[in-house]
Amino acid sequence: MDAHGCGGGIGIKEKLRLAEGVDYDVAVTRLTGNEALYCELVKMFFEEDFLGCLRDALEASDERAAVLYAHSLKGTAANLGLNRLSSGAAKVEYELRAGGFANAKTGFFALEKEYGELRARLL
Repeated sequence: MDAHGCGGGIGIKEKLRLAEGVDYDVAVTRLTGNEALYCELVKMFFEEDFLGCLRDALEASDERAAVLYAHSLKGTAANLGLNRLSSGAAKVEYELRAGGFANAKTGFFALEKEYGELRARLL
């Protein structure tokens, strides 16, 4: 580890601190101040394919699976302080539970855009 806490150059730590929609301080506090662990967990989050699983479930019109993946994405993102992603997943989950599959798919496209932009900025 270097002075950035998570690798060479401008590390993910600084990128997370600067990213809109990310509550770095709250997330690190949840991990008793372990910034290196937080950075690793965020990297692992983006390596998991929650979004792809949600997309597949929506495309297959599998409401039960889609709710599960939206809920998992919402909770994991919230715990990591990725508030915009969590909010977007919450909207998708809400629409699915309300029976609005078309609205859930529309919300998914916004979530997918936010996810892709954040991932590109961080990794």
